[in-house]
Amino acid sequence: MDAFCYLVIIFILALLLLIQIERRAVMARTTPLLKQYRLVDSSMDSLFRDIDIAREETEDAASCEFNMVEALRQSRSSPEELREKPAIFDKYRDAMYSLSGPVPMNGFDDEFSVKQSYSLHAYEGNRDTKRGFRKTKIIPSSSTDFDISIITQTSIERLFYFPHLLARWDGPISAAVFLQDERDEAVFAHFIRNTPLPRRFRIVTYTQTAPHNCVVYYQPISLISDIDASSVIYGKEDGLPYRRTCVDNAERIYPINRLRNIAIQNTLTTHFLVLDMDMWPVASAYHDLVTLPYSMLRNEHLALILPAFSLKKKVIRDCSSFQDCVEKVIPLIPRNKTQLAACVEAEECSTFRPESFTHNYMVDGWYTLPASTRFLFKQCFNHVFQEPYLMVRRSAFLPLFDDRFINYGYNKVQWVETLRWLGFQFALVTQSFAVDVPHPPSEYARSWTKQWEKKDNANITMRRVYRKYLTELRNLTNDDSTVFVCYRYKNRFTKNIAVNYQDMKDKREGVKEMDVREEKEMSVREEKVTDKRESGKSEKDKGDEVEKRTSVKETSTRKQSLAQTKSITVRKEKKGRKVIVFSKIKRK
Repeated sequence: MDAFCYLVIIFILALLLLIQIERRAVMARTTPLLKQYRLVDSSMDSLFRDIDIAREETEDAASCEFNMVEALRQSRSSPEELREKPAIFDKYRDAMYSLSGPVPMNGFDDEFSVKQSYSLHAYEGNRDTKRGFRKTKIIPSSSTDFDISIITQTSIERLFYFPHLLARWDGPISAAVFLQDERDEAVFAHFIRNTPLPRRFRIVTYTQTAPHNCVVYYQPISLISDIDASSVIYGKEDGLPYRRTCVDNAERIYPINRLRNIAIQNTLTTHFLVLDMDMWPVASAYHDLVTLPYSMLRNEHLALILPAFSLKKKVIRDCSSFQDCVEKVIPLIPRNKTQLAACVEAEECSTFRPESFTHNYMVDGWYTLPASTRFLFKQCFNHVFQEPYLMVRRSAFLPLFDDRFINYGYNKVQWVETLRWLGFQFALVTQSFAVDVPHPPSEYARSWTKQWEKKDNANITMRRVYRKYLTELRNLTNDDSTVFVCYRYKNRFTKNIAVNYQDMKDKREGVKEMDVREEKEMSVREEKVTDKRESGKSEKDKGDEVEKRTSVKETSTRKQSLAQTKSITVRKEKKGRKVIVFSKIKRK
């Protein structure tokens, strides 16, 4: 009997071992597929529970690979379930979903991408490396030789910023420069020859090699006839066949997130700080950040927020050009927290974009925090759309920016939300800051604002891409977030309120209507008071008014009949009634 039990136990152990070996084999074959569908490693264990279902329906390895991915798709919420249960993502109160629901999984706008023919060229200071771009290696997490690079992107209009940025930042800088045509290439070549640049300044030029841009959409084949088999692909979520369609776009496309990724992949440091070209750090920022506590700098799941401020436009006067305006405003930029507090008090500075809520992370008393307090952890976000300027440690699992986001809108919001969803912590730096240099809005920002002012703002491309991205993020990765919307702001988003320019416009119209109503009510009250005063007058006062009106008429008649008569009439307001005083009439 004992021998039989031992045999059963051995058989069970052998069976479990075979199952484990088979699972490893399936995992090895299907890893490329999982990567194709953007499934992160942390979700592997939970997803492999569905492999058994797929294996029962298949016999050969190839079918098993396909059906395993199908099982993974089916294990997630379907588009119908998402529309019926918008609260499925309730943990963070997704304003985009609350506003209009998840984007459909199929249709003409199911997928969106941008195709640009381009070449890359790398520089180290003024030295041409004579090669294209090569991704730098990620420094191992065990390294304690901490250093921080600024990563940024720009077009040729802001090349003159670089010397100023180098003077304010003592560490490395990695920049990606967008060159659209031969004229841009000539301008950059002149700049790189005539501007002294240190080797800590690394540049990659992104040169567009074709005269046109191409926006790529994916159409369901069920809606199309005469299909070319070479253009057929399969959708990421539903597995249905689609046709890849390229639509020429005459407008200029600025691949902002692709440029950021190139700058990140060209860094040689453990950390990088994401800044836009118009955002200049205070001169002490590099030292303040690189000397943060060891526990902060070694943390690969921590994002440090560098507070952003801006100079108000009223400080710019008598500018002859964009560069002239920047040169004149440089002496006005605060150099420390004391000057910043004075600038804010004088209403010449403010927090960055206070009307948009995307940089709503400041805390009360930030200006007066002692030097011993170098950072404050954020327990929650004050708004769902946040795009602070972040410093993070570069690692193998750190997500890059999604390069489907172009031109203007949601490009940083997408990345910050991804970090939050993946479980990153956020801490606010308290002794350093950056200041936005006043500048005219770009053509992309102007176009964005015009679209938001339209009533049908659901057709804004980047907004739809962001909704699509949220759907992918929620369905294909686990929610490890620890930062949510602050409780005091919770009710704003549970009522399906999303702050945007259209809402702000409606609010302004509502304020105007309220002002009109108040003016009408005020005039009615004044009329009532006047009537009350009139009714309270004595008969004697009324008789005096009649007599005075008669005197006015007689005086008018005498003026007409006596051409050489000079009269002076003085009117005064006294106790709500008119008192008329006549001068003596003199004849020649």
